[in-house]
Amino acid sequence: MHESLIKPQTYNLPTQEELWQKIQQIAQARYQHTVDQRIAGFHKLSCLRELCQSVGLKLIAKDRSEFTAQDIGGIEPILKCIEQSSDDAKANIDIGQKYMNEGNPQALDSFLMATQIIMNLFGSMHRDLGSCLSKISNVYFRRQEHEQAIQFQKQALQIYVNIYGLDHPITISALNGLSLYYFSWKKYKEAFNYMIHALYLTQVVGGEGQVVYNQFTNLSYLYSESGQHQGALNCQFEALERCETLYKTYGGDSPQFRLKLCNYYTAIAMEHGEIGDQQKAVDFYAQ
Repeated sequence: MHESLIKPQTYNLPTQEELWQKIQQIAQARYQHTVDQRIAGFHKLSCLRELCQSVGLKLIAKDRSEFTAQDIGGIEPILKCIEQSSDDAKANIDIGQKYMNEGNPQALDSFLMATQIIMNLFGSMHRDLGSCLSKISNVYFRRQEHEQAIQFQKQALQIYVNIYGLDHPITISALNGLSLYYFSWKKYKEAFNYMIHALYLTQVVGGEGQVVYNQFTNLSYLYSESGQHQGALNCQFEALERCETLYKTYGGDSPQFRLKLCNYYTAIAMEHGEIGDQQKAVDFYAQ
């Protein structure tokens, strides 16, 4: 028998450590950037997550405060294609945005026309459609037509969840929008539910970043408006602590940091005044 002229080759998948080492080498060779062996902190974690999604590295789902090579669960194929868009729809969206900025009621007609064009061409699951529906909900919100605003924002949220996933900044922004609409409609229970959901996802996606302490600030406003001043205080103190930690770690003692502290101390003083603790209110105003 003659030996086969073509010998089968054995391909071994790279180990987690080899994958991470390759990423470090590419970052150094192409961008002259040295990637730390152990990545921790808000900015690094969020950037790393985006990188892994872009190149097809699957991360193990868990709550993490740091990242190691063992957190890589495998490799997924990434399908890249040019997403189709409509010039007519874009023109209507741009005109609608211009009208909305001017307070012109014709903004709604432009957005509705763009929505119809997108649905006719690309169907009901397109990112431009989600953006357009969100803008329509904003128009209704400015008109104080809360029910209509919520209806369109929920449609936009469903599209974002299907396209981007739950833990994406655009999806989280849509959740925040729903919370705001319910809050303005004085439906505090629904507003709390969406705000807490958005806060949880923000922590998962971004760690201890600015968006997180802003979410605690927004939640404190919900508590305060609904008369739950102790809950508002708890959120303000949580936001203050996270703000101090973040700026001391990344920003240092800057005018922006001092202004943030001033705003938190003022808000905390006002809440103490609401619950009748005048001495603490005066103390925080002094700070």
